[in-house]
Amino acid sequence: MREFGFMTPGYFRVVAIRDWVRNHVRFLSRSTNERTSAVDTVVERTGVCRDFAHLMIAICRALSIPARMTSSLDYGANPARGRPDFHAVVEVYLGGHWYLFDPSGVSIPTGLIRIGTGRDAADIPFAAIFGKVVPESPIVEIQAITDSVAAIEMPLATLKAISTWA
Repeated sequence: MREFGFMTPGYFRVVAIRDWVRNHVRFLSRSTNERTSAVDTVVERTGVCRDFAHLMIAICRALSIPARMTSSLDYGANPARGRPDFHAVVEVYLGGHWYLFDPSGVSIPTGLIRIGTGRDAADIPFAAIFGKVVPESPIVEIQAITDSVAAIEMPLATLKAISTWA
């Protein structure tokens, strides 16, 4: 409430929450695990996309803003960062629609393919592993294409929220 309670409810309050998370947490691969909580992320100030999403969701819910997590495949990211990878983002319910926000800031929201939607990462794991498994990097082959006749363009970076209408 101290950070966001004075703001008028709605889109700009959610943008402020997203920006606060983005500015107060540093993205660091392999810095957390499946047991890392939103409180841990606030204290440690590091995390991966899942941790950014959990923290933004927790803040939104504390302010009575409906929020959920979406797992996706990020095919629109800068190729210099490596191959397409799995990515967690947040959807917030505003004005009768769900809107997509990426609190980590590492994806291009128009370059995401939804895998699942749930309350948090426990609802939508990328994989459920049982027994002794030797982890390997996933191999994901995907290629964005353009089609000027069909008005299909490459994903474009934007700071604006995108309505998912679902």
